[in-house]
Amino acid sequence: MTLPIVPVTMPSDLANQQNGRLNACSLQSVMFMGVGHASLHPLAARAWTALVVSALAHTKANMTITSVADAYRSFDQQLSVFKQRYRETYNPLTCTLDSPRYYQNKRWYKLKKVAPVSSPGKSNHGWGLAVDAALWNRGLNRPVSVTSNAAFWTWLQANAVSFGFSWELQSEPWHLRYFAGDNVPARVIEVEQFLSGGKG
Repeated sequence: MTLPIVPVTMPSDLANQQNGRLNACSLQSVMFMGVGHASLHPLAARAWTALVVSALAHTKANMTITSVADAYRSFDQQLSVFKQRYRETYNPLTCTLDSPRYYQNKRWYKLKKVAPVSSPGKSNHGWGLAVDAALWNRGLNRPVSVTSNAAFWTWLQANAVSFGFSWELQSEPWHLRYFAGDNVPARVIEVEQFLSGGKG
């Protein structure tokens, strides 16, 4: 199945802010099962919470993130991850020509056997809109791939968009980003109403 990719509409309160340098009012702490607290934009946090609740109800799978650094990333965190995975000088023994990035007007080369990341200041993680999703495996006591549970993975592909999340790349099934801007999806509101005892 082709992963749905929907263009991101930015929440209006991010208009005059910088990627990775969001003010405190534009972030909300979220508790991710087994991993701990990390931050998301409040609209993304609402949508994520509703998605997690619905996934648990329908598939018995517990959604989380791959690590505490895989929700909002400050500029400094983005820079750190970028420099762990990319090099300014190409070395054919350690680098690949796949997924090059440009940073500070220079071409950077991805190290082999690591996932690509955006250039610092360009990531949806820096807007608090992206999560690197995983499933919490109680038996292993750690996050595992979202594709490791077939029933959950089928459900997620069919339902993520209705909660305001889509993928960015076909090659990254873990990377979800909130795309709905200020328009809170109806499914999110339905789950919130259900949890508050209202209709839904």
